[in-house]
Amino acid sequence: MHTTAPSARNRPSKPQGGHALLPACLAMGLVLGLTDPVAAQGQSYDQSFQGIDCPEGFRPFGPGCDEVVRFQADGLRIMIPPDLKSNGQSTGVRSTFGVAGDFEITVSFEVLAEPPPPNPYKRARFTLTICPASPDGAEASMSHRLRMKQAADFQAWNRLWSEKSKKNEISSKFTPTKVKAGRFRLVRNGTTLQYYASEGDKGEFALLHKCSFPDSDLTQLVISAAAEEPGAALGVRVHDLRIRGKSLPNLQAQPVIAPVQAQSPAPVAQPSAPSSEGKSHIWLIAALAIGLVLCALALLALVLLWRRAAG
Repeated sequence: MHTTAPSARNRPSKPQGGHALLPACLAMGLVLGLTDPVAAQGQSYDQSFQGIDCPEGFRPFGPGCDEVVRFQADGLRIMIPPDLKSNGQSTGVRSTFGVAGDFEITVSFEVLAEPPPPNPYKRARFTLTICPASPDGAEASMSHRLRMKQAADFQAWNRLWSEKSKKNEISSKFTPTKVKAGRFRLVRNGTTLQYYASEGDKGEFALLHKCSFPDSDLTQLVISAAAEEPGAALGVRVHDLRIRGKSLPNLQAQPVIAPVQAQSPAPVAQPSAPSSEGKSHIWLIAALAIGLVLCALALLALVLLWRRAAG
């Protein structure tokens, strides 16, 4: 049986402009965005140090830590007295867990107004330190360094192995600051480490330095203070710590502990919040459901446009 091709007048026309494909593309983009593997596998740690004892996952360390490190109603307080026999060693708290993959670590702090030490020209510092798994002893830190009667500065510091010199080399960058309260943020993307600081709790973060850094897991992070010279003194209060990473090895599952106000009435018991793993599963299911609905709508739009063109 001989058939002839339909004329241009009767031939069904293709939808113009790809309008039927647009909803499908949006649906697929939404599904892929909401089910990103890194986001689904990521882990976070949000810890306020106000009104609590030493939280799980941290341990005091260093010279005089029993007296120097205190957890109080207004935060973690580290007081370095001028007569502390430390030989320049740090005192503070360090984690018993690590951080894997790319990360973002933020800590907020405040240098306390205390009576000046006998020699106010001696330098002291408050420091956030990260320690990757490395046989070469690699480290990086962000510090607030000050003398009582001189301007302070932010110090971006690292110690890394040099293949050229076949030894560890130390690098520092100093940025002057006039404030005594702020936030540090260390961000690793691949093998690049970025150092940020903000002046005050509400200030904008500024990139101060970046460098190459090992992509191996962090074995621990350290929050500490130290006298860089004999006779120096420093008081610092740490408000909170926030960590975002692919995973936090050796961290026991625990709820975030909120600040406790003194003499406040006992709170009414609330159902415990779902774990981060449970939340990831909920988001994954919701993303898939939304994606399926949008794909169905896109298919329906495509059929309707095709029938309209055919009619």
